Amino acid sequence: MSYDAKKPEDMISDDKSYFEKDDKFIRKGTMAAALANAEIIESPEATITERNNALEALKELAPTLKAFGLTKFLTWKNTDIQAIFDQEAFKK
Repeated sequence: MSYDAKKPEDMISDDKSYFEKDDKFIRKGTMAAALANAEIIESPEATITERNNALEALKELAPTLKAFGLTKFLTWKNTDIQAIFDQEAFKK
């Protein structure tokens, strides 16, 4: 196993839009989408509907982010978001 530091282009080449890990296809924008949805949830200007839609989108992204290793190393400051990932961590 190599322990060389990784750059984005080491993970996904410029000519591809995703990679596969643990039977999940991880698109280039997955983490960016998660952060954008977290921003919506935290925004005081967002409506309840917008926040709920962002939470639902994070629920859909959670299995992929788990496969990527996010839940192994990171936690969310927002307890509603963290609860989504806590629930996902217990799934096989």
